[in-house]
Amino acid sequence: FYPKRLQGYALGMNGGLGNLGVSVSQLLAPVFMGAGFGAASVSEVTNTWTYNAGWLWFCLCIPSAVMAFFWMNNQPTHGEATTLLNLKNFWWMEIVGIFASFLAVITLINTREAAAFQSSSGKIGRNFLLVLIAAITEHLFMWSLTPASPKARVRTQ
Repeated sequence: FYPKRLQGYALGMNGGLGNLGVSVSQLLAPVFMGAGFGAASVSEVTNTWTYNAGWLWFCLCIPSAVMAFFWMNNQPTHGEATTLLNLKNFWWMEIVGIFASFLAVITLINTREAAAFQSSSGKIGRNFLLVLIAAITEHLFMWSLTPASPKARVRTQ
């Protein structure tokens, strides 16, 4: 759904701006964590305010979220003529993915105390099992529960 002639540029901008964000965070987060802004310190031993690191991006994230909500319209059409039907199909597929992840979380909670998963190799196997359950259920649900028109459109993308 994105023009072929602009895909390389978009990928470069995404990677470049992503790396810029990491660099700015590494540079400015310690400054924010070292500034109390009048609040009590987290520790009695050192003057640190680690929770202030989140405020670094607050002034950029809120306006960006508002602008994206109102002016960003790059969602692919999922085989329907109207935006409302496209959103219905999009959210249907999102809910299917969330449900598959929910099944993996239920498995995570139920296998927490299982004796088979208490060793170090058992813990790794448990993580592998959770990813396997989430991936298989998501693919099966997507294959069987997605309406025909968005399914055909996603296949051609």
